[in-house]
Amino acid sequence: MRTGFKAPQVVFTLLVVGLLALGAASVAASTTALNHGTQSAVAASTTNTAATPRNLPAPDGLAGPGIQITGVTACGCAIDTTSLAVSFSNLPATTVEHTLVIVNGVVYMDQLGSFLSGSGVGSWGLFFVNDGGTATGTWPLPSGQPIHVTITLVDQFHRVIGGWEVILDGCGNCNIVTSQALQGEAGAIPTAGFFGLAVLAALLLIAGVFIILRLRA
Repeated sequence: MRTGFKAPQVVFTLLVVGLLALGAASVAASTTALNHGTQSAVAASTTNTAATPRNLPAPDGLAGPGIQITGVTACGCAIDTTSLAVSFSNLPATTVEHTLVIVNGVVYMDQLGSFLSGSGVGSWGLFFVNDGGTATGTWPLPSGQPIHVTITLVDQFHRVIGGWEVILDGCGNCNIVTSQALQGEAGAIPTAGFFGLAVLAALLLIAGVFIILRLRA
């Protein structure tokens, strides 16, 4: 006869903790992918704003959605006075667009969201938003300084799958100095934190099943 052991509560606790660990692993993977894109863009803007932007390595065999900055439709230093022409293709509704506007290493726009789907053309405005938590710049943009704009695409598996970046000569003329595609980046998910949480979740789930089997034996 067993006493002092409440099997249902123990099993339930193990299952809940396991599911929470899996959820935390997913969040960690998503944060890793988005933070990596932010850090890469800030580094490129700080160290080499007038040169060709950093090009991410292409993932093996990954073909998917794309976006391209094709021109400038409006120009100004004040908030929401500069906009870019974009064309996009094959964007599923789950794609997250991550937009960064950086001048001299300072982030003036950090936007995350799913604003586009399918294929088409549109206008991409530049303004203050801080979804990603890195925007510290105060508008208007400083005149006469290069503006580094990146639009990064992240898929439902939290992988960077492409994007586009341009450098403008400043908010006075908004001439495009460089324009370049961002290719996808493999390996955004397999991080140490992700695998650690995934292993913990698996062990907890196995422990719960083991207890159930022991009690039935």
